[in-house]
Amino acid sequence: MQYDLFLSTDEFLGSLPENRDDYIKMESDRLKNTADQTAYLSIDNVMVSSVATIREGDKSAIIIGVYTNPKYRGKGYGTEVLTCLFNKLLSEGKYPYLFYNNPVARSVYKNLGMTEVCEWCVLFV
Repeated sequence: MQYDLFLSTDEFLGSLPENRDDYIKMESDRLKNTADQTAYLSIDNVMVSSVATIREGDKSAIIIGVYTNPKYRGKGYGTEVLTCLFNKLLSEGKYPYLFYNNPVARSVYKNLGMTEVCEWCVLFV
């Protein structure tokens, strides 16, 4: 389901395996072999919003893959999955942090109470 969700945008082109089975194996291995977590919301057996962690440590976790299918945006689904994952991480004593470059995403994160601590940029070498 998450593979299909990510296929609903060009944003993940080039970062996904070419077929669903390879993606499922990759994600299954990641979730079995790390402390990483994924939260998602599905409606009528369709995944509409998803968020995950990567590189979880004892006190922190990087938030990645925050995405809501364009057909379901503006309904609070992204906020719901983020809140669920944030609450779980905080209950585990971990602080979530993330990097973003999307002004809409910024407004969602700020509304959830996240604090900006610095600016960042991507450098190509």
